[in-house]
Amino acid sequence: MPAVLTALSCVLTWSMLVSGCGDSQKGRLAPPFSAKDRNGKDFNLGDLKGKAVILYFWSTWAPPSRLGISQMVRVQSEYRKRNLAVVGVAIRDELKPVNRFLKEVPVNFQVVLGSTVMEDSYFGGEGVKLPMILLLDGKGVIRERFTGYQAKDDLAPVIEQMVDLTK
Repeated sequence: MPAVLTALSCVLTWSMLVSGCGDSQKGRLAPPFSAKDRNGKDFNLGDLKGKAVILYFWSTWAPPSRLGISQMVRVQSEYRKRNLAVVGVAIRDELKPVNRFLKEVPVNFQVVLGSTVMEDSYFGGEGVKLPMILLLDGKGVIRERFTGYQAKDDLAPVIEQMVDLTK
C-alpha cells in the first residue's frame, strides 16, 4: 500500500508541474494591482501598458518556483529589448526571505510582494499552485497561463507571439 501512495503522490506532483493553460482567465483583462517592490518602491501594473508582460507568481518556499526564477532571468535577458517585461510576484512570502533568496539568486527583473487581495484576484477559488505564469499582451489581456515549472525554450513560441503583438 505505501508504494501505491508514493506512486500516486508522484503522479499528482508531476501533473501539477506540467499542467498548462487555465482557460478561465484567458482572454480576460488582468486584474490591476499596485504593490511594493522588494526595495519598498511603488509598482503599478498599469505602468507597463503597451508592453508584453510576464507575471511570474512564485514563492521562496516552493521548489519549482525557485527553479523557474533562472528561466525568467533568461527570458528577461533575451526579450527585454523587444518590449517585454518580466515581473516576479512573491506570493505568501515575506520581504526578508525574498531578499535573502534574491541575494543568492540575482534577478534582472522587478520583484514585488503579493497580497491576499492580489492572490484572490489572480487565483480565485482555484487554490494557489506555484509557480504560475501569466502572459499579457500590450493591452493587459491574459493570453496564456501556465502552472508549474516552465523552461524558457518551452515558453519561447508564446512569448514571440506576445512580443509581435506589441509592435
